[in-house]
Amino acid sequence: MCFLQFEKIIQHYGKNILSADKWFNKAKSNSLDDKDVCLTFDDALLCQWDVAVPVLQKRKIQAFFFVQSSVFSANPDFLEIS
Repeated sequence: MCFLQFEKIIQHYGKNILSADKWFNKAKSNSLDDKDVCLTFDDALLCQWDVAVPVLQKRKIQAFFFVQSSVFSANPDFLEIS
């Protein structure tokens, strides 16, 4: 079910989705268009890996994954760490 929902999101934005490196370069050169989209995933959750990565690989889309840094602190938040 989650795969299908994520696929629908990808289809909705279609060609407006830029790979992470292309989006970054356009952002650095201040040339992003209003419709440019880049996919980002916060906290690098296991469910994001299980659902998003296969869809992204299938469609050859690069995205940003931001790793949760609390695991390096004295009081980590164990969201989905296994």
